[in-house]
Amino acid sequence: SLLLFILSIPVGKLSSHNIRYDLYGVCQELAKLCELLSTHKDVFRKHVVGLILDYVEGMEDGMSSETKQNLTPAIFALLDMCSPYEMQQLNVLMSNTGRALFRTIFQSYQKVHQYKG
Repeated sequence: SLLLFILSIPVGKLSSHNIRYDLYGVCQELAKLCELLSTHKDVFRKHVVGLILDYVEGMEDGMSSETKQNLTPAIFALLDMCSPYEMQQLNVLMSNTGRALFRTIFQSYQKVHQYKG
């Protein structure tokens, strides 16, 4: 997946300006794709869990702050698609470390992105 490709770029490789620019563009494309998927969230909802788990595992393995910042809009779009059932699946499938990392992401999502009406 595109997300796994982004996560596979070693942190040390981000020092090059061209790679940093390309990474930013790829992350923007992923965010657009995730936003487009949200219009069909009933169909794609079951696949979102795997993508979010990949992201959290990438954070566990070590992710640059730049990559994390660039992927945040995509992850927020994926979280928009999750029902309480998917959130329960995420909770069950994550390691303790992953759960702690995800908690900070989810709190940021609730504070900054989630619509409150």
